[in-house]
Amino acid sequence: MKGNSGLLWRGLTSVTGTLLVLGICGTQCSYMYAGTINSALGTSSTRIVAGEGGGNTTYYASEYGDLNAENLQKLIADAYGESVLEQEEGSVLLRNNDGTLPLASDKHVTLFGHAVVQPVYSPGGANSAADIGKYVIDLKSALEHAGFSVNNTLFDAYSKSDTKRVASNNLQVSGDPRSNGALNDAPVLGEEPASFYTDQLKASWQDDYHDVAIVMLAREGGEDKEMMMKDPEGISALSLQQDEKDLLRMIKDSGKFSKTVVLLNSAFPMEVGWLDDYGVDACMWIGNPGQRGFEGVANLLVGKANPSGRLTDTYAVDSMSSPAVHTSSQNSNQWTNVDEVNAAVSDKTVNIDNVTVQPENIYVGYKYYEIRYADAVTNPGSGAASSVGASHGASAWNYADEVSYPFGYGLSYTTFEQTLDGVSYDRDKDEFTAKVTVKNTGDIAGASVVELYAQTPYGEYERKNLVEKSAIQLAG
Repeated sequence: MKGNSGLLWRGLTSVTGTLLVLGICGTQCSYMYAGTINSALGTSSTRIVAGEGGGNTTYYASEYGDLNAENLQKLIADAYGESVLEQEEGSVLLRNNDGTLPLASDKHVTLFGHAVVQPVYSPGGANSAADIGKYVIDLKSALEHAGFSVNNTLFDAYSKSDTKRVASNNLQVSGDPRSNGALNDAPVLGEEPASFYTDQLKASWQDDYHDVAIVMLAREGGEDKEMMMKDPEGISALSLQQDEKDLLRMIKDSGKFSKTVVLLNSAFPMEVGWLDDYGVDACMWIGNPGQRGFEGVANLLVGKANPSGRLTDTYAVDSMSSPAVHTSSQNSNQWTNVDEVNAAVSDKTVNIDNVTVQPENIYVGYKYYEIRYADAVTNPGSGAASSVGASHGASAWNYADEVSYPFGYGLSYTTFEQTLDGVSYDRDKDEFTAKVTVKNTGDIAGASVVELYAQTPYGEYERKNLVEKSAIQLAG
């Protein structure tokens, strides 16, 4: 009897433990997906209780009213519209030789680059992936909807290809110190080699679809997937890779296309000093368009919208020329006494071999390039114009040779005139106010971005305390 009683209690304990674990997990899942569950069951897991004073507790009432099926569709439609607008206003026109853009919407075009079938819709990282489902619009669909005729033969070949882009930093997982030190999969650019373009594929644009070659180049990275400073080809991942060079050379040498337009599908500032080499007529940075952004890209290409975005990065001729590059990511320093450091750690699964320091101080982004330029011009004895840090082994540092497109750059289909009418200072509020008049001097409607930069004197206090101060900086 005792034996049976013991088995019974052990059984009940096991069942109770299992139910407890399921209950805890189920509770957490219920909290996480409360909105989905309530929507499916038509219930609510919360109730608003007014305090003693009563009154309306809805502080931010929705413009869409009650959350029902009809209003939800209105919300979704407006969200899609906002996504398109953001793409239109955020894309940056970098080059537009001889008014190549906008294009006539009846053009017969060929889309080049494997990215046209594997775009980077959103940056990598926690909670940032776009839903690549039935609601996503790709470049081809957006262009066709805008009126373009697209070369299906090449597009279908890309779709059937086994080529796939792999975003990876080829390092042990940097975001998790409890890494076993194993390397991630090697990064893959995901561009087709020259051998992919058979005579049969080339024939698809010989007699048609050669009004415009639209080339889309992609770079993908994100959390724990930093762009490689030296990729498998031994060059920066932001450089033009050999397969891309071969593609652009093939397009140029064919002599078939009236115009070549490049779209940069990248959240990262790619090197673009090659545009002249391959006869690129227009180039536009489109970033990561998300679910509906390619509609905005198509609108820009046909002139239904006018680009007004400005660069938030400096597009350097050499992406490895910034001082910050040499002490971050894959270039992080290893402790000189790494054995001693590891010996002092009891948890041997923790990887603490490397340390990131930031000796570049304020000299990051545009501030590095602009400060060095200012020093080279105003203080030749500073050494700012020396060969140290000059791109591609140049004998001297020259701003024009270092920067393809500066911070804040961006073209439009029209022209603008900006006049600084005056600047006032409110001492009580410690606030400056600038008045600027912007006038569209062209024939096309558009928007212009007012960028206000300031220079402050480097006075006695700064000299005495060795204060690092930018020669120029964005004020608003």
